[in-house]
Amino acid sequence: MWNSGTATLVHIDVLPAYEERNYVPDIELVGDIAATLEKLAQRIEHQLVLTPQAAGHPRRPPAPAGAA
Repeated sequence: MWNSGTATLVHIDVLPAYEERNYVPDIELVGDIAATLEKLAQRIEHQLVLTPQAAGHPRRPPAPAGAA
């Protein structure tokens, strides 16, 4: 389940979240993703530190096998 635990689940996308039992965001920011992230970054007043779990995730998914 996406929103188990104490974290706030924020959905940032060009489309509203499709609500289902396992994915119910606490907050939805719908619109241009790059512009939304830029505005959010401007409001951060302290340095962000990733949790060990988040730091272990690759920034981009690996390329499919055979992709050039």
